[in-house]
Amino acid sequence: MDLEFGGNIHEQKKNHCSCGNEFISITMKKILLINGHPNQNSFCFGIADAYKKGVVSAGAEIKEIIIRDLVFNPNLQFGYKSEPI
Repeated sequence: MDLEFGGNIHEQKKNHCSCGNEFISITMKKILLINGHPNQNSFCFGIADAYKKGVVSAGAEIKEIIIRDLVFNPNLQFGYKSEPI
């Protein structure tokens, strides 16, 4: 069974200890948020920011990758080989 806090962030499981008593353990979800929009002032960034705030307030772990901030050449002008010397 999942507890819902803006999505399935906590996974709830019933367990039994060696004495036979039942207890509930809650496992936090880990979330990777990938934003690929090139404009930081876009609606996509606004939604991603709101989602991130909700997830953090619910206590989940979140990591974010913003594609526009990565340093790479999407053209791959040299293929997968290194640049010629």
